[in-house]
Amino acid sequence: MNAPLALAPSSAIPMGGRRSSKKAADAKIVAAGILIVASNQTALFLKRSKEGDHSGEWCIPGGKCEDKEPLDVCAIRETREETGWVAEGDLTKIYSGETIPGVTFTTFRTDIQNQFIPTLDSEHTGYAWAPLHDPPEPVHPGLRAVLDNMNLRASDNMPLRIAKDKKSVRSFDPDGRLHVAVTNISKACVNPYYGHEIPGYEILGLEPNKIYKLLRDPEELQKAVDSYNGVPLLLQHQAATADDHPSDLVIGATGTDAEFVYPYLRNSLVIWPEHAVELIESGEQKELSCGYRYTPDMTPGTFKGEPYDGVMRDIVGNHVALVKEGRAGSDVAVGDRALIVPEDVAWVLLEHAIKSMRHRSDGKVQRSA
Repeated sequence: MNAPLALAPSSAIPMGGRRSSKKAADAKIVAAGILIVASNQTALFLKRSKEGDHSGEWCIPGGKCEDKEPLDVCAIRETREETGWVAEGDLTKIYSGETIPGVTFTTFRTDIQNQFIPTLDSEHTGYAWAPLHDPPEPVHPGLRAVLDNMNLRASDNMPLRIAKDKKSVRSFDPDGRLHVAVTNISKACVNPYYGHEIPGYEILGLEPNKIYKLLRDPEELQKAVDSYNGVPLLLQHQAATADDHPSDLVIGATGTDAEFVYPYLRNSLVIWPEHAVELIESGEQKELSCGYRYTPDMTPGTFKGEPYDGVMRDIVGNHVALVKEGRAGSDVAVGDRALIVPEDVAWVLLEHAIKSMRHRSDGKVQRSA
């Protein structure tokens, strides 16, 4: 659905207001904005254009207040001008202070159910829905002050309104099948792989027992979204094709609403047999591991400061497996709550891991060793 970054002929309004002919030193600027948080605990971030200062940095919707304009009215107006979205729910003031010299910025928070695609103005070049604890970089210094303050308040066990609804994303139909409304099934990150796990390693001249770090690039995951709709959910890894269908291992399927919300590839799930439901409910086996085809591009680089040896290109989903322990990390597992609270900020909808898949010589996907 949404890409982590959507470019548009628009802009990002800086925290602290639009560029003015007056310098901040000439007069105090009063500004306000809204931190918009969806039910999966991702927030809307805007990337600033070259029209203002801090070009290329990420902020939240907001800007300079008009003369005698109430702060909440200012925040709603600026958010509407910058995103086309009108805040209708409750606003909670979470921070007010001099975020950058000469600018006093008040941040309100509002919680919504679903993400939306903003209509950006000329002050922003892109947007991202990203976790509060992992915003896109570089972050505007004013926003950094707000996020740091939220973390301090949470660690001090001070009250912070997060959301109204904390019901589970899991539900059961009348026949006992488990439905998961939304969950992370993959993640853009760098993971280690042995050379022999990488497709075509011999042709690439890779050493079979040497460890190489590969990046699941966010743009590649975005392109792979549709391939993860309606694929089988298996009790363990095995290539699944029409002429070689592992029916004894199939325990469910992914839904048809896959989307990429940086840094996660997400989808709904349905789990059919009772024994698989019990594994998930007990926590004994609830991590997810994606099986997929990909083309290795052994061009080195860095991702979020972490070096890698190559990039997984042309990802095509084959199946998702329910495993005890996966490769990509514990922030992707079968979802059991719709929302998080500050103390649980590291918890995300799903614990998950991805294991590499190799091509057989006949073109069929094969699980790596």
